[in-house]
Amino acid sequence: MKITKFNVKYLNWLFILLIGFSFFLRFLKLGEIPYGLNWDEVNNGYTAYSLLKTGKDEWGAVWPLYTKAFGEYKSIIYATLSTIPIKVFGLNGWSVRFTGAFFSCAIIIAFYFLVKEVVMYYGQTGPKPTLVAKWATLLLAFNPWFFFFSRYAFNPMTSLAFGLFSLLGLFYFLNNKKPMYLFVSVFFSVLSVYGYHSARLIIPLIWLYFGISQWR
Repeated sequence: MKITKFNVKYLNWLFILLIGFSFFLRFLKLGEIPYGLNWDEVNNGYTAYSLLKTGKDEWGAVWPLYTKAFGEYKSIIYATLSTIPIKVFGLNGWSVRFTGAFFSCAIIIAFYFLVKEVVMYYGQTGPKPTLVAKWATLLLAFNPWFFFFSRYAFNPMTSLAFGLFSLLGLFYFLNNKKPMYLFVSVFFSVLSVYGYHSARLIIPLIWLYFGISQWR
């Protein structure tokens, strides 16, 4: 098929519609499917509701950095962000899961731009970075595993989003050499590390790798 401006425009709109459809599916009957909230989701919802009504978690701590849950301490980020949809829509399954679904959409958007920057960083120019980014983003958006977890009220979703924003800022910095992007990357790295346990290992290793590669 001959590539024309019309074909490119048509494919761009098709890509946008498919991504939009994947967003729509993430919110469709969000409070009902999967059926019933698990204990992590109930805990996040209860903590968010307590913060919204009293400014304290269920243990009486005033806007803590971490809150106790089932024998461990976890980040308060998800619960804090969930106060917004709970305030607007009331305390229910849909509002508790809203933050996870919202950040899964943010992950898809960040992933698109990240893939473009990564492909450009490794020397590819022209239409190839955009083409690779679109295919990779569609695979992520409709990936069953990712789609399944995007409909749960889980802390890892916010941490993953912040981690991708961090990598996006890092590659913007590597490709453009503007210090502002480095500061943005560091900021989101801190949020990602704070947001979930596994990021405390992965994010420092990423920084170590790129630090050594740039020094060499």
